[in-house]
Amino acid sequence: MNEQLTKQFITPLEASVLKGVTRSAIYAAIKEGRLAHTRVLGRVALKKSDVAAWTPMSYKGRPGVNGRRPKGLK
Repeated sequence: MNEQLTKQFITPLEASVLKGVTRSAIYAAIKEGRLAHTRVLGRVALKKSDVAAWTPMSYKGRPGVNGRRPKGLK
């Protein structure tokens, strides 16, 4: 039974490979509440079904990103 439980969960690295995004994108989605997670022994674990249902946002669709540099930077 323990083996069945471990097959249900994947790491953020495995999720990033599966979805073709960076690990940072996975953690950002978790932080923003767009991707459910749980902690197992202090580490982040994601259900495979949640990752499969999650659609990454495009770069332009992220809040606060407008493609311009902040004022004062050259």
